Amino acid sequence: MDKVNDGAKLHSVLIRGRETLEISGISDVLSFDEDSVVMLATPDMGIISVEGEGLKIRSMDSKNGDILVEGRINGLVYIDKSSGGRAARTGLFGRRK
Repeated sequence: MDKVNDGAKLHSVLIRGRETLEISGISDVLSFDEDSVVMLATPDMGIISVEGEGLKIRSMDSKNGDILVEGRINGLVYIDKSSGGRAARTGLFGRRK
């Protein structure tokens, strides 16, 4: 997708109709099932947790760091590594706890 001048990967999220999710800047998928996908994003973005129903990874380009997830998207949360792995629940569709 997009690149920064210094060669670092940009990070972007595109949700279409809560049924398709495209994310760039992903370095690894840590876990996935029908209800959640947990990914490691660019170093400064931390971990991304997507919650939903019937989630499927349709494609992943590990070289470019792009991923396409389909299914019912119920929430997307960024988990800051400095928070000790606790989600702040301030992401898209997320609620503060």
